[in-house]
Amino acid sequence: MKDYYAILEINENASRETIDKVYKLLVKKYHPDLQDDNKKFEYEDIMKEINEAYDVLTNKDKKEVYDLELKEYRMNKIMEEIRANQQQEYLQQQQMSQVIYDDNNGYVDQNINSPFNVSDEEIRRQAQVYYDELYRQYLYYNGYIKEDFKTVAKRYITVILTIAILIGIIYVLYKVPYFNEMLSQIVNSNEILKYIFGRFF
Repeated sequence: MKDYYAILEINENASRETIDKVYKLLVKKYHPDLQDDNKKFEYEDIMKEINEAYDVLTNKDKKEVYDLELKEYRMNKIMEEIRANQQQEYLQQQQMSQVIYDDNNGYVDQNINSPFNVSDEEIRRQAQVYYDELYRQYLYYNGYIKEDFKTVAKRYITVILTIAILIGIIYVLYKVPYFNEMLSQIVNSNEILKYIFGRFF
């Protein structure tokens, strides 16, 4: 399936104004009349695709239909990839079961999850989760959305808690005589550490 967004070198959230500007630039770059005679036929095909993409993406009804078809196409690709990965895992499990058979005098592990037992609905659900996450990352890294307060707060709280736990562990070790002596040796063996932590030992 043709990716009209890639053809016009724009993202899926581009405004009509942006599409018009990019289209004009591409016309100036790829119009056959502006090329050498030996390249005109090649650029005619390129311009056909550019015009086709512009026609669809600037028409509200056509764009809605196209976006749905493009999403379905991408979803199917993701589903195929998930299916292929599951089949690969299944083959690896079969190989492992053969090893178990050889090592245990005839015992074969029968608890192998066949990818053919996974329903299309489950595969589609996994693909939808994967697609949504990819799209969210795409929007975030291109500056179209910002992380919400909860996500940022969770990240900072996690970092603070991690630091607090590490400090707590170090403090407990500091109070144990054996570890205190070991930490003292480590600190005194390094001039920088001795300068920073020397007063504690």
